[in-house]
Amino acid sequence: MRYVVHLLAAVIEPPSLPGRGRGRVETLRSFFTSPTSLPFRLAPCLLAAVIAVEGCAKPVAPAEETAPRPSPQGKSSNQRLHEGLTIEQWRERIKLIDPADPQSAALVPGLIALVRDRDVPQVTRRQAAHTLGRIGQPAKAAVPVLIELLSEASGPGESTVFWSAKALALFGAEARDAAPTLIGILHDQSQPTADREAAIEALTRISTAHPRVLTTLVELLQKHSSTNDAQAATFRAHAAASLGLMGAGAASAVPALIRATRDESEPVRLQSVIALGAVGRQAEVAIPALVDSLLSDDAPSVRDE
Repeated sequence: MRYVVHLLAAVIEPPSLPGRGRGRVETLRSFFTSPTSLPFRLAPCLLAAVIAVEGCAKPVAPAEETAPRPSPQGKSSNQRLHEGLTIEQWRERIKLIDPADPQSAALVPGLIALVRDRDVPQVTRRQAAHTLGRIGQPAKAAVPVLIELLSEASGPGESTVFWSAKALALFGAEARDAAPTLIGILHDQSQPTADREAAIEALTRISTAHPRVLTTLVELLQKHSSTNDAQAATFRAHAAASLGLMGAGAASAVPALIRATRDESEPVRLQSVIALGAVGRQAEVAIPALVDSLLSDDAPSVRDE
């Protein structure tokens, strides 16, 4: 019996919890070891009852709370602040920006911070870049940042080069310093076609603000490729169209445009005829070539132009 009582004491008061249940254990010891205690046959029932009560009364240790682990960089990209606003708040703010409002200039530092941050989703960086371009001259501090991004390696999805060049195009002449880098992209045939087309669009908008733009477009207009003639023809047509958009500023390109009216590619001939018309009176020397195109070109689209 005494062995059972000591076993019960160990259950009720385990060594790892000193001091708990000491009074109950002493009571049990005296009860079961006293000569005047209840008959032996009742002891097991009482022991079971006491163990059950003690087991129910035993408090359950609270589960340890696991503190959230901080990310290696601290805050996630969505929680990080850029000029006091989260990315989600910036997305909403961008929707409300009026580029013509002089007060939009106050948002330029935050927009530049978004464009710089590679942890910000591409779509948000692109929106910020395009917004800077729409703001224009008050946001010209963004131009060097966008020029840097023309060399940034692109991940999956839309190319960083593509949307950076598109944003620079919106700056127009303010993006003149980007011309050398854009020319390099245009000439690099390993670049995606969309990136090269975005580069030529930006160069067209920069126009005569940089001296290399006109000469680059003239060179491209006259360039033929033995490896990919279809793509070369496409870019010759782009060059002719770009020269047309420059209007009178492309007067020095008139001789190249006249030669291009006899190009084997219909789109090149068409865009060259349009460009000569856009140059205006400074292209009077092209009248015989234009008459010849009107009368004898094989393509109805060129004759009708």
